[in-house]
Amino acid sequence: MAEKSEIKSLLKHKPSYRELFSSFPLVMGLILQADKKRFIKIILLSAVQAPSASLRMYTIKLITDAILNKSVHDFVLALIIMAVTAVVDEITDVAREEHTDLMRYAFERHLTLKTMRHYASLPLATLEDARFRELSQAFRDRKGVALGVAEMFAQFPAIAFSFIGVATAVIYIPWFVVVVLALSFILRFMLMLRVPHFNWSVLNYETRQGRMGNAFMNYLTRIRHLVQCKILGLPEYYEERWDGIFLEGQAEKFKALRASTWANLSGELLRSGGYLLGMGYVGWKVMKQAVAFSSLTVFMSAYGNLSMIAQRLAMMLARLQKDWMFIPLYERFFQVKPEKDVGSPVPQGALRIEFKNVWFKYPGKETFALKGVNQIFETGERIALTGVNGAGKTTLIRLLLGVYAPTQGQILVNGVNLQDIRPSAWFKDLSYVAQDPPMFEDTLDELIRHGRVDEDLAEDGLQQAAATVDFDRVVEKLEGGWRTHIGKELAHDDEEGHELSGGQVKQLIIVRQMYRLHSRIFILDEGAANLDQKRQALFYQSTAMLQDKLVIHATHDREALKHVDRIVELPSPERLDADEAANETIMSYKTGDMS
Repeated sequence: MAEKSEIKSLLKHKPSYRELFSSFPLVMGLILQADKKRFIKIILLSAVQAPSASLRMYTIKLITDAILNKSVHDFVLALIIMAVTAVVDEITDVAREEHTDLMRYAFERHLTLKTMRHYASLPLATLEDARFRELSQAFRDRKGVALGVAEMFAQFPAIAFSFIGVATAVIYIPWFVVVVLALSFILRFMLMLRVPHFNWSVLNYETRQGRMGNAFMNYLTRIRHLVQCKILGLPEYYEERWDGIFLEGQAEKFKALRASTWANLSGELLRSGGYLLGMGYVGWKVMKQAVAFSSLTVFMSAYGNLSMIAQRLAMMLARLQKDWMFIPLYERFFQVKPEKDVGSPVPQGALRIEFKNVWFKYPGKETFALKGVNQIFETGERIALTGVNGAGKTTLIRLLLGVYAPTQGQILVNGVNLQDIRPSAWFKDLSYVAQDPPMFEDTLDELIRHGRVDEDLAEDGLQQAAATVDFDRVVEKLEGGWRTHIGKELAHDDEEGHELSGGQVKQLIIVRQMYRLHSRIFILDEGAANLDQKRQALFYQSTAMLQDKLVIHATHDREALKHVDRIVELPSPERLDADEAANETIMSYKTGDMS
C-alpha cells in the first residue's frame, strides 16, 4: 500500500514522456474491458478519415489544375468528390460521436462496478488502515478524470487517420517542403507539450491549505455555520484567511500563464516561419515552372491541417499529463490485496469463544491495546464488558468481529481459530450495533431487510423487534407505516421523506439487529446510547430475554449491569506495566455474586 508521503508527492508529480506513453496499455486495456465492440466501431469509423482527408488534398489539386486549364469536367468531378467526402465525413462524425458517448458511459459503469467490488472484497483491517484511506480518498477524488482520459483515447484514432490522410499531400509538393512540414510539426508538437498546466491543488482538497480555504468559504456561505460565525465575530477573519489562500493560488496560476504565453508565442512564430519558408520555396519553384501551381495550394491546405492536428495532439497529451496521476493511483488502489472469503463454516450448536493469551497492537503503533487476555464467552451468557476509556473494550469487540487478528495468541470458536473461519459465514452469525452506526436512506421495511432482498419480512417478528425499544409507536404515527421513506435527499418526487431524530435512528438500528434472531451472537457497543431512560430499560430487558444467544454489551451504562449474568471489567492501561499481561487484573464475576 502506498505511504501517505508517496501519495502526496505523486499528486504533485508531472510525468515524463516515457511514463506518459507507458500508461497507454493500461488505459487501452480498461477501455477494451468496458466496451470492446464499440471501441472497434470507433476505430473503423475513424479509419474513414484517412481516405477522406487524402481525397480533400486531391480535390484541391484537381480544382486548381481545372481552373488553370479551364477544364469544366475536372472542376465538376472535384466538386462531386468534395460533396461525397463531406457527406461521408458528416455521417461518420455523428456516428463516431454517438459511439464515443456510449463507450464513455460503458467505461464509467465498468470502472465504478470494478471499484465498488474491490472495496467490498477488502479485509476490514485494510478499510480501517489510515494509509489505505489516504489512497482511497485520492483515488475517489480523481476517478472522474478517467472518463476524460477514456474520451481522449476514443478521439485519438480519428486524429491519427486524419494525419495519415493529410500526409498524402507530400505526393504533390517538393521534398524540401516536406522537410519543412515535418520539422514544423515535430517542433510545434514539442513546444506545446512543454506548456505547463496550473495545479489547482492550493484551492482544492489535495493540500491542507486547499482544504482550509474551502472550509473558510463554507463557513461564510452555509447558513448553519454563518450564524455561529457572526455570533463569534469571525466573518472578517475567515474572509481574510480565504483571500490569502486564493492570492497564493493566483500567484501560482500567473506563473503558469506566463510560461504558457511564451510557449504559445514560440509555437505560433515557428508555425508562421515554417509556413512562409515553405510558401517562398514552393512559389519560387512555381515561377521557375519546376512544379505545378497546384502544389502551392496543396501546401497551403496541408500545412494548415497538419499544424492543427499537431496542436490538437499536443493539447491532448498536455491534458493527459495533468490527469496522468489517475493511472498510478489506479494501479496502487487495485494492487491492495482483496480478502479471500474462504475457510471453514462456523461450528454448529452452542458456541464457546475463547480468547487465549491475546495480545494486540494497532498497525503502526508501538504499544499494545490489549495484553495477554484470557476470557471465555459462551452461548446463553449475557455479559457486560466494562472499563474506563482506553481500557480496550472497542478493541476487544473489533477482534471478536474479525476486523483485526491478534498480534499474539488466538481467538478460538469451539476450538477453531477465528482466522480459519470464512468471514462471510461469521458475519451472518453476528448481530452488531456500533456506537455511532451509519444511517442509510430507504423505506423502513427495506432498511430492516437490508442484505436479504429475497426475504419476506415476518410481521409478527417485526412488531416484536420494534417493541423492544418502543419503535412501533414511531411507526404508528407515520402515514406510510413501514413503507415510509427515511431521509429527504433520496426520496421520490411524490413523497417528502421523513427525518428521524438521533434517538430514533438508534432505535431503528436496534430493531434491525433484534429482528435478525437467526444470529447467534449479539454484540452491542454502547447499544443504548442516544436512547431515553424508558427505551433504555426496554432495550436491556429485551436483550436479557434473548434465548440461546451470546449477548455482549460493551458499555459504561450502569443500567446494563442489572440485565446481565456476568461482568468483565478490563483494567485501566495505567495500571499495567509495559509488558505486563492484563489477565491477572481483569475482573470477571457473576452479577449474582455482587455484594
